[in-house]
Amino acid sequence: ARRGGKDLVPGDIAVLVRTHAAGAQVQDALREAGIPSVVKARGDVFDSPEAAELLLLLRAVAEPGNESFLAAALLSPFVGYTANQLVELQEETARYESIVEIFLEVQRLWTDRLGGFVRMAMDLVHRTGVAADGGSVVDLLGQSSAGERTLTNLFHLFELLHQESLLHPGPRHLVHWLERRIVDAGERDAEASQAGRDGLRVG
Repeated sequence: ARRGGKDLVPGDIAVLVRTHAAGAQVQDALREAGIPSVVKARGDVFDSPEAAELLLLLRAVAEPGNESFLAAALLSPFVGYTANQLVELQEETARYESIVEIFLEVQRLWTDRLGGFVRMAMDLVHRTGVAADGGSVVDLLGQSSAGERTLTNLFHLFELLHQESLLHPGPRHLVHWLERRIVDAGERDAEASQAGRDGLRVG
């Protein structure tokens, strides 16, 4: 077959399936026929914008004395400060110190033996005064058109981090673990994109 004057190759063709199981069956059949293919993964939450934004927040909570980490967290869409607002905040010592104190308090929840990751995370996103508009992270995210999806991804990440925290509860470990998962997801996506150029796509 030809398209646009060129012979079709497997990478020009996609097969849509409803489930991962169906995708695996199709890929098996294509493999038996000697046709290269790649199954496109659906929605790896670690490859989502929410994972990257959450990482910024957790770095700041783990090390609230690190001004670079705190600034990155405040500038993230989860908190919503603009560059100008951040400069103004830093010039108002009392306001800035109140934000630092919030992150210190949240960090203490994380490291307290009666606290832990989930208690810290839920306090962080529901606490009034964290977001640039004076409200909470959850309220700010809920105002966007993609708010429902964003919050779904965020709470899914909380669940995954909680599971890891049961084995390794320390803040530094969990921050590093999330960093690694994000890098791994990006590498998988890049590999799938490369494979998709050469193989028939199933997904």
